[in-house]
Amino acid sequence: VKSLNKIMVSLAKAVPGVANAFFILLLVMSIYAIIAVDLFKDFGKGFKFTNIKGKEVELITSRKQEYGFEYFGNFGKSLYTMFQVLTCESWSEAIARPLLHCNSVPEAFGVAFFFVSFIIVNAIVLINVVVAVLLEKMVDDTEKKAEIDEEEEVEEAEVEEIVHTKELFGQLADVDEPMWQAPGSTRKRPSALSISQKDGLNGLSALSASTRVANLRADLDAMKEDMEMIQESL
Repeated sequence: VKSLNKIMVSLAKAVPGVANAFFILLLVMSIYAIIAVDLFKDFGKGFKFTNIKGKEVELITSRKQEYGFEYFGNFGKSLYTMFQVLTCESWSEAIARPLLHCNSVPEAFGVAFFFVSFIIVNAIVLINVVVAVLLEKMVDDTEKKAEIDEEEEVEEAEVEEIVHTKELFGQLADVDEPMWQAPGSTRKRPSALSISQKDGLNGLSALSASTRVANLRADLDAMKEDMEMIQESL
């Protein structure tokens, strides 16, 4: 269920990017459809066309219509034909080959370039762009979750450190003040230890991690030196 929820959330977040990719795909298909109407709408007019051998042969669709009119008669028909080419469903035999086997070699090369370029741009490049957008959203969600988890771990570690320091301040606050003025001791009680527990906690929260650790080490070193001097005087 958790993995399914991840997929559904990623799909929902990818909708804007996927919509943009599909819009570009539709735009390119429309450009090709307009060009196809201009080039091929009159092909096979009169139910005949001249083949590569120069012979005039019959050309009629299975619906008893002219080839050019049925596939490229207007923008709507041409756009649907290009969508059929995009799906790779009988596009070569039913749509491209009648145009390819015309009587003109330059026209045949032009037809081949037209359909091959359409397949490369739309069926390979732009369709993969849609998939890339979906994968990008899934990867972004995973990376963001990892960053959030890492930040939470750091925050928990900082909280534990602050709580530990707070307990240390509480223990040191119970030490009698005269002990810090033992004979032979020239050190004053560290100012960081004279503040209240609440002030110490707030002060540590405002410091960066590195500064907080450095201050804590300095206080602990000072405490160690004072305790050694107190023990020597006893």
